Amino acid sequence: PLHRVGAWCLSSLVEGRYSTSTSSSNDSGGGSSGSSGGGGTSSTRKHPPPEEIDVLKLLPTLRRLLHMEDAEVLTFTCWTLSHLCDGPSYHIAAVIYSDGTPNQSQSRRKMSPANGLVPRLVELLLHPSPKVAKPALRTIGNIVCADCTDQQQPQDANGNA
Repeated sequence: PLHRVGAWCLSSLVEGRYSTSTSSSNDSGGGSSGSSGGGGTSSTRKHPPPEEIDVLKLLPTLRRLLHMEDAEVLTFTCWTLSHLCDGPSYHIAAVIYSDGTPNQSQSRRKMSPANGLVPRLVELLLHPSPKVAKPALRTIGNIVCADCTDQQQPQDANGNA
């Protein structure tokens, strides 16, 4: 039960921050997960600036949640990853390559797609529940369809640091 609440919280915190498909729309219908029931529409919900999400600190937790058996935990975790991969290219790179180690210098040594979260997302495409398979597919789709034109800048900054 606590894992479900935690996974839901992470998904809710990231949802809508980077969405480009309806960024100029003020319609209140169309969130991927249920409405938050806070009395306002999703367009009036206040989020901290996107820069405040430290994806490298989130990844170890998301990795652990992504390997649980509970379908609801998997669903919310996949939606969180989908929302993150709808954001800046360095979030996508972190999901693809990061081994989940919070220490960045250690993480650079082990950066490989085999260590990232994509292999687990591919496994979840075959999950018996479509509530898990759909956000896993959406995450992979966000990775594949991302605008890669600005990916070189964060990689250069990491390589030179």
